[in-house]
This record gives sequence, structure tokens and C-alpha cells, in this order.
Amino acid sequence: MNQIQDLTGFPDLRTQILEGMKAFQVPGLALGIIQDGQWFAEGFGVTSIANPLPVTTDTTFQIGSTSKTVTATVIMMLAEQGKLELDAPVKTHLPNLELQDSDVAARVTVRHLLNHTAGWAGDLFVNTGDGDDALGLYVQKMRDLPQLTPLGEVWHYNNAAFGLAGRVVEAVTGKTFENVATELVLEPLAMTHSSYFPTEAMLERFVVGHFVDENDAVQVSHPWALARNTASVGRINSSVIDQLKYAQFHLGDGTTPAGKRLLSSESMVVMQTPTVKGANGAMHAVAWFVHDLAGTKLVRHGGATNGQMSEFYLVPERNFAWTILTNAEKGRALNTEMIGFVHQHLLGLKDSEPEHLTLGAAELEPFLGSYRDTNFGTVIEFKLEAGNLIRHIAPGDYSGVTSIVTPPPPDAKCTFIPDERVLVLEGDGKGVKLEFLRDSSAKIRYLRSGGRLYFRV
Repeated sequence: MNQIQDLTGFPDLRTQILEGMKAFQVPGLALGIIQDGQWFAEGFGVTSIANPLPVTTDTTFQIGSTSKTVTATVIMMLAEQGKLELDAPVKTHLPNLELQDSDVAARVTVRHLLNHTAGWAGDLFVNTGDGDDALGLYVQKMRDLPQLTPLGEVWHYNNAAFGLAGRVVEAVTGKTFENVATELVLEPLAMTHSSYFPTEAMLERFVVGHFVDENDAVQVSHPWALARNTASVGRINSSVIDQLKYAQFHLGDGTTPAGKRLLSSESMVVMQTPTVKGANGAMHAVAWFVHDLAGTKLVRHGGATNGQMSEFYLVPERNFAWTILTNAEKGRALNTEMIGFVHQHLLGLKDSEPEHLTLGAAELEPFLGSYRDTNFGTVIEFKLEAGNLIRHIAPGDYSGVTSIVTPPPPDAKCTFIPDERVLVLEGDGKGVKLEFLRDSSAKIRYLRSGGRLYFRV
């Protein structure tokens, strides 16, 4: 393993981290960088406000949905072994698959699952127990998910699709998903501080999630663990050093530092090659988000669990990678700030500010009103107040994910930007972009926010 240096050589970055942790009330954080063949990593703050221990580079965090890229890596390896094909129907391996739309059930492919174009409602969070049948039972419950958009036509984020992908892995290997992913990815990459089970994480120094309550006080989030059926969706616990090991692999040609080949160089390219247009101009490849910033290709994913937020970036042509792991719900806002800082100060790439459009009330009228999420029932409303475009959020029912009820975000001023999008100008959501999408008759039907579809009420 490469020798790890702390972030002393990045004084401005360390200052930005410490100031951001204070501003956004983030108790603990770990950040890692690969630059010019050198590895840098450091932990900041504490694991928990209730039982504080210093965060180190071996402290484990929940990486959330970055776990999906591990799932995709496993599937690519199984494809090379001839056990499945990305463009073969899922029913090839799960003949009893039932979905609300039987035609979709017959035609959906593994690739549809991995690039978020399956089209059904994507957030199914139910606990199907801790047994080895957890994923099988989860897939049975998917038959109740409404089909929101036609198969393959509209990109919207789909956790449930990755649950189904994990079940495919089990079907073609005859093993549990966690065992396959550990054998094929975690162990060969010597990710010794990474695991899928709380019973393994508890043997390490690990963080807990936090949120800010209605009195602006930081509290511990409950519950700590996601259900077992989310293993292929977002359940990996990992340290910043292990994340750098994983990043180094995906910057390479498919071999481990020990010289063992896990994937062909061709498959590595396929994983990072865009296949569909995602949100806000980004493209989507095999699990990875792919962005172009000033002519430079960025490959990324991120994760959000109950009070833990992370980001993971690769810049292949620079042999550069970085990851940030936080143990706070407001870590999302801090991560957004850090993304811009790293782009500008470490990569020399400045995020371009979108053009702010000045629209009159008559021009805004077609977009005003409420949009509802079919997964949790959250409603986003756009309204005009004193000539300002305002975003209002009425949170839905998240009891299937968390027992904590956080206060709704305050209303925020927004501005229109090109391509029928809205930019949030203030609050913790500052910089967030939301998109309006039209149906085949050119009527505004959806709002896409956070990758999810909100239907016009």
C-alpha cells in the first residue's frame, strides 16, 4: 500500500474543512486524495457527540450509494466469467420476476438496472429481515412499485433497481450478495476496514450519523444501520483509506496492486463510458455518473444514509481521486462546498456559473405549483412572493428510513437558468439545480430533484 501522508501540505484545504464543519455542524469527517501517485488522508472531529472518539483514517463511515459502484463492478466481473450479460433480460436469471408492468418485467435488462432507466418508483425501503433470503423477499415486494416512466426512456434514480441487481448476483452464483462482493472486490483490494454487516463494523472504530433539530442542536440519528436488503444498494461501511484503495483500482486497468487481474481493461472502459443522459447535463455509465468540466472528464458517485453523507470522485486523465466522508445530514452542504474547492484549487477547474434568466410572472406561470414525489410523498412547491421565485418543501413520510423527524428546510429564493431549470440561491440547498421535464405533448409533467421524479399535482 502507498505511504499515507496527512493534509498538512494542503493548508487551505484543511482550513476549508474546519470552517465548513463548524458552519454546517458536522461532528466528524475524513478526506482522502490521490494526486501524482501520492496518497493523502486525514480524519477530523469525532465519531459521535454522545460517545466521542477522534476520527482517524481507519474510522469507518457508511458510504451509502457509492456501494452501487461495487455492485456494478461485481456484475462486470460475473459478465466476464460468462455468468450473465448486461443486455440480457433479468428474467433470464430470475424467471419468476413480477413487476407491476408485466411487459417491463419481461424486457428489463441488467443494464437498465445499472443506469437507472428501469422506470419504476425507485425508493423502496422496507425491512425484510436479517436472513439470507432478505434480497429475495425484497424483490417480491417490488411487484407493488408503480411504473412511472416507460422502460429505458427517462433517467431517474432507482435504488430498488440495484436491489434487484443484487438478487441477480445471488441467482447466478448461488451465494449471498455480501459474500460474492467481499470475495470478488473487498478482499482482493485489501479493503480490510470495509464490510456489509453492522456486526463487523462494530469491531472497528465507526461513526454514527447526526442531524440538527428544530432548536438548532446536533442530535444522533436513529437507526444506525440500513436493512440487510440494501447491501447492493448502499450498505458498505468503509474507511477513507479503503476508499482510496478502491479509487486506485478504478483509476487503473483492472488489476490489483498485487498484480491480480479482476477486470479486463476493456470492461474498465465500459464502466466509465456514458450510455444515457442523466440529470443536469450529466451522463450515466455503468453505475457511475460522468461529468464534463472544462473539457475534463469527472467520474463520480456519492452516498446518503441516515445522517451520513459522502462523495467519491475520479479524474482518470489526471490520475487523481478524492473522497469525503461525513457523519452529519448537513454534510451534504459541506460536501457541495468542498467539491467546488477541490475543482478550483486542486484541479484548476472552475465550475461555470449558469446564466441567471430574468423571467416575468407570465413566463414563470407555467412552472408554478406543486410537484409530488411518489416514493415518500414529499411535495416541492414553486411560488412567487414579492417578485421572487420561492421553493417550498413539505417533507413526506420517511419513517421507513429513519425514526427522526427533522424540521423542513426554510423556503429558499431561486432563479431560472437555461434548459428549464431552477437554481437554489440560499440555505443549505444553495447551488442545487432542479429540472422541469415535459411529456410527449410538451406539457410540464415532472420536476426532477435529487435524481427523483416529482409529478405535477
